[in-house]
Amino acid sequence: VGVEGVRRGIEELRDEIYGDLRCVSNDEAIQVWTTAKNGENWFESDGNDVSVVCGDFFSMSPSTFGAKDACFGAVYDRAAIVAVPPSSRPDYVSVIDSLLMPGGQILMVTVDAGRDKGPPFPVTPGVVEELFSTLGYIVSVLDDHVGDF
Repeated sequence: VGVEGVRRGIEELRDEIYGDLRCVSNDEAIQVWTTAKNGENWFESDGNDVSVVCGDFFSMSPSTFGAKDACFGAVYDRAAIVAVPPSSRPDYVSVIDSLLMPGGQILMVTVDAGRDKGPPFPVTPGVVEELFSTLGYIVSVLDDHVGDF
């Protein structure tokens, strides 16, 4: 399951890769797009389907995904946190924490563009440690590549 804030991104995903990706809910606040067959629960598919929720990430909760408690074993943040202004990062982390089951893991790609204004906003390993360690997460740097942005 992916989360996207802009419908156009999902439409491009459909047009370029998943031709059978379709919108199965047309709620104003949250849209669900999936490749699951009609009648199948989009969230509890057989693992071969792709589903993307389109909406405000900060409004996401387990109930968005039909669950009452944390419902994901892992989170992959491909440079999404760098688009979040520093003042909103605690809320961002809170949403991730509410969705991630105990013992779950987060793989996060960040960037430090060497400037304070953004996006992208600089997110160093120290910033990630500060945000997540207070909630009991163990932060490990897998790679610290320095290069041109």
